Amino acid sequence: AGIVLSPLTAGVIGLGLHYSTYTAEVYRAGIENVDKGQWEAARALNYSPYQTWSKVIIPQAVPPMIPALANYLITMF
Repeated sequence: AGIVLSPLTAGVIGLGLHYSTYTAEVYRAGIENVDKGQWEAARALNYSPYQTWSKVIIPQAVPPMIPALANYLITMF
């Protein structure tokens, strides 16, 4: 392909892509872990998408994600 990278740059890019895929999966699982009824309740309260995410979904999705994200952070170092 004609791209020449130093070994350090290639390693950083490779590890960055590798861990970003794992953390994306943790985020996805955390958001899917929020009960469907919570989404429906936000809709029933006439929340905007921003309010739904910031006041309902994120506060419930983040705490279960913290241990997995901490494991990936420790592994990366």
